[in-house]
Amino acid sequence: MDLHGVGPVVAVRVLADTGDVTRFADRNRFASWTGTAPLDASSGEQNRHRLSRAGNRRMNHMIHIAAISQIRLDTDGRAYYRRKRAEGKKPLEALRCLKRRISDAIYRQLLADAQLAAGTGPGGHCGATLQSSAADLPRTSTLRISHFPDPRARRYARPVDNRREPERRADGQRRPGGRSSRMGVGLSQVPRGHGRRIAVLVGDTPVVGGVMVSSAESVVIARTTEEVFRYVGDLRNEPTWHVDIASVPPETDPLPVVGKTYSLTFKPFMGRTDGTFTALEVDPGVRVVYRADFAGLQPKITYTVEQVAEGTRFTRSVDMHPGGLKVLMTPMMAIMVPRRNKVFVQNLKRALEA
Repeated sequence: MDLHGVGPVVAVRVLADTGDVTRFADRNRFASWTGTAPLDASSGEQNRHRLSRAGNRRMNHMIHIAAISQIRLDTDGRAYYRRKRAEGKKPLEALRCLKRRISDAIYRQLLADAQLAAGTGPGGHCGATLQSSAADLPRTSTLRISHFPDPRARRYARPVDNRREPERRADGQRRPGGRSSRMGVGLSQVPRGHGRRIAVLVGDTPVVGGVMVSSAESVVIARTTEEVFRYVGDLRNEPTWHVDIASVPPETDPLPVVGKTYSLTFKPFMGRTDGTFTALEVDPGVRVVYRADFAGLQPKITYTVEQVAEGTRFTRSVDMHPGGLKVLMTPMMAIMVPRRNKVFVQNLKRALEA
């Protein structure tokens, strides 16, 4: 079933509330969380189910929007709804069946994206296929977002200048409003220097979702470079200034080791989740580079310290290339990442100068 009715707003809400989809054992657990799994209300020989008021009501509302959109349009969802009505189900019962079907489709696509990011196949096994018995649902992915950019479009062969002249109508008049992206958010609304569309090529083929979110924030701290580097190099100090990190195991190395992966618990704006920091580069007293991995995102994070007349300048840089459905969150992340980055470095300054 082509999943109509899932646009940027619905997709962003789904991604933000779901976080790490692998925390759900299967599609049934996911449906229970979204409130689309009906409750058994059978009695005697009467077999019936009733509406579940449990689960995440925001997610349930998003799925309801998708279901109503499918029923209004000429879609497979409408045909499925009419089949259920023909079987004798009442309108609300048929609608609940459709919402469960949409929930399963969303789960399959989120799981496919998570497995692609982790380099595994269906069922979490490397090399498994969609026909593998390890997979939860041996079907092809069916979630289709009509707002995805066309990878064959010429504009993905080179960087796009957001300041170009607006499009004009056939009569030569300027179109009202700014140029909007196919993600439903005007690219001109993204702060310049933080979110930009770039060409991402594999060979000669452009990749969908060629969007980079980047931010660099600096602060001068009245401490020596040795003191600053020793503090930021110890991941156990992260929760005191990097407030999106909830906890770090106490046995973590005081100075990261190149190639070693460290477990952390994150609490970003999309919800609490477990993740990792992998040390890619360590230049003692100068720079540390990590590859973070949480909630399907893998940003590259760089800490740099340098001596200045007033003390030490600390710079925290973030570079992230969202993939899959998370490309729809890029406009929001282009605003949130720089804002949070600025908060982190200011927290660090207060912690060290206290």
